[in-house]
Amino acid sequence: MLRTLIHNTLNNINLLSFYSLKKSGYLFDKGWFNSFKSKLPINKENEPIPWMTYPFIDFIPSRLNSNMKIFEYGSGNSTLWWSKRVKTIISCEHDKLWYNSLLNNLPENVTLEYREVENGNYAKKICEYVNEFDIIIIDGRDRISCAKNSLLALKKDGIIIWDNSDRKEYQEGYNFLTSQGFKRIDFIGLGPINVMSWATSVFYKSDNCLNL
Repeated sequence: MLRTLIHNTLNNINLLSFYSLKKSGYLFDKGWFNSFKSKLPINKENEPIPWMTYPFIDFIPSRLNSNMKIFEYGSGNSTLWWSKRVKTIISCEHDKLWYNSLLNNLPENVTLEYREVENGNYAKKICEYVNEFDIIIIDGRDRISCAKNSLLALKKDGIIIWDNSDRKEYQEGYNFLTSQGFKRIDFIGLGPINVMSWATSVFYKSDNCLNL
């Protein structure tokens, strides 16, 4: 009798559904409650994952291989996650305090570079490379400039991953990539930490390293 009363009371104030979500189901399986509580992009086992949408995180692992090279604008838990799946990563960071906090916790296949955003120094970092990377990730500052500077550094079959690609302020960058012959796939949904959905997009050409 008491158990039924508690159940009905919780159900009436919508706490039962919240309790059920926290104990099983999609959000539980993805570790969303862990990430929301800690304010870190982590999974159910408290391991680092990219701060990108869950649909994208589900899609990408089987497409990666241990020979790939990545350039990443914006570093953090994503850097650690990618480092376990590819050969090398060069990650560019604009925040000096965050850069310093990461330096001593990176695996050997990661090179972390600090660049100030001012005068375009951050966005121009990738201009030091030609035909070098299988994947370029745009998830930091000055994203439109980063996209425009990235093409020479991308291999012929390389792809670009752009997080928060639902934001209209980056439309010039999306238009630039499509004008250069890139197609686009959007992965829309929830992701770590956030309570609202957003988009992570893959920009690719017909001949690409993900076999799209």
